[in-house]
Amino acid sequence: MNPYFEKFTIRWSDMDANRHLANASYMNFCSQTRMQFLMKHNYSFEQLIKQNIGPIIMKEVFSFYKEFLFHNTVFVGIEIKGKSEDGSLFHFHQRMYNEKGEHCASSDVYGAWFDLHHRKITIPSNDLKQVLDSINTENIEILSLEDLKQKSEKPEPIDISLFENF
Repeated sequence: MNPYFEKFTIRWSDMDANRHLANASYMNFCSQTRMQFLMKHNYSFEQLIKQNIGPIIMKEVFSFYKEFLFHNTVFVGIEIKGKSEDGSLFHFHQRMYNEKGEHCASSDVYGAWFDLHHRKITIPSNDLKQVLDSINTENIEILSLEDLKQKSEKPEPIDISLFENF
C-alpha cells in the first residue's frame, strides 16, 4: 500500500529563532496531514462529531535528519504501522520529505479513538476502519493498551511546594 501525502509551503510563522522549521510546526504539519487524509475519505470534522469520536494522542516522537528552511516545500506522508485488533488503537508513522525527495524528519504517533460522550477509548466504525486500512504498512504490528503503556513514561506526582516560589 502507498502512503498518503500532503504538501505544505513553509510560512514565516512556521519558523523558529534558528531560521528553520520550528518543532511545533513539524507537529502541526503531521496532525494536519492526518486530518486531511480523513477529510479526503469523507471523514470531515463534522463526520467525527456525528460519530461522537476523535483521535487522542498518547505519545508522539520525532526524529530529525535535515532542516527545512523558509519557503521550502514539505511533503508529509502517513502510514499505519500498528493498530489493535479492534481498531481502537493506532500507530501512525509519518515521514517528511523536501522537494528533492530527501527524507528530512519522521514522526511516530501512538493513540486511540476516543468516545467524546463517555470519555473513554472506543472502537471506530467499520467505515473508518476501512479508510484507515488503506494506508496500512505491509507488516502491521498488532497493539494492545498494555503495549502503549509500555512505550510511554509513567506519570509521576510531584511535591507542589516546589512551585511556591513562582
